[in-house]
This record gives sequence, structure tokens and C-alpha cells, in this order.
Amino acid sequence: MEYTPVEIIDELDLSGGKDSWFDLWHTHLDWGGEGNKNWKLREGYLKALLNLYRLICERLKTYPFPYQIWISIYEDDSSQDAVYIHTKNPNSDNFPLTFSAAKNPIYRNENLKEFIKQAGLNIIAEQSEDGILLSLYDENVGLPIS
Repeated sequence: MEYTPVEIIDELDLSGGKDSWFDLWHTHLDWGGEGNKNWKLREGYLKALLNLYRLICERLKTYPFPYQIWISIYEDDSSQDAVYIHTKNPNSDNFPLTFSAAKNPIYRNENLKEFIKQAGLNIIAEQSEDGILLSLYDENVGLPIS
């Protein structure tokens, strides 16, 4: 079942109550990997993901606890692209998270590289043999992931 951004946001508990915490909560928009078929489809999902990220950031402005929010984009797999929220939580002692960036990552997808540049967010690129994992965030929203 696919949800609209408003439905996704409405399911988030941003009340500040004792059960309002996030343990690497995330949501994918392209569960089926349709964006892997061609760039036009991928770009549509990425635009929707950026829109969802911005909507959640807006709602988090009144969240009473420290949090981190970012977008993960997998260079070679659109189905893994997601928006994440993370806070202190009862499941593990891993807040805040920090990611380390690769020096001079090698992009195989030039369209993605250009899209990311234009997103207007801070970028952490982690290089692996499977491609690049990109983490995008706004350093002025929540706690940074770098």
C-alpha cells in the first residue's frame, strides 16, 4: 500500500509524550524499485522524497526533543532511498549518529550527482564497492549527522 506524504506524516508521533521517540524510523517511497528502470522515474521518486523530507522538517519544528533527520539515497537502488528520523530511544544507546564521508567519491550516475548538487542540502557520501550511499541533511534542522 502506498501512502501520501500527509498520511505518512500524520502517523508520526510528534507529541513529545513518553512514547514519542524514533529508533531509526524511516520510510521508503519506491518500495518496488521502479526508479531503477530509468532516470525519469528515479528523479520523480527523488523529488517526492525531498518534498516529504521538507514536510517532516516543518512538522518537527515543534518537537520538544533533540532529533536527527536525513535522507539516504543509494546510488544503485531506488527502492532503498528513504527519509530517516532518529532520537534518543529505549532500544539502543546510539543517539546521536554520525556518518563519515568518503574523500572524492566516484559517482557512476551523473544524473544523480547533478540532482544531489541541486537539492540544497549538506551531503555525506560514503563509498562502497556497491556504489555510493548519500546522506542528505540540513545542518540547521535538528542535530547534524556529521
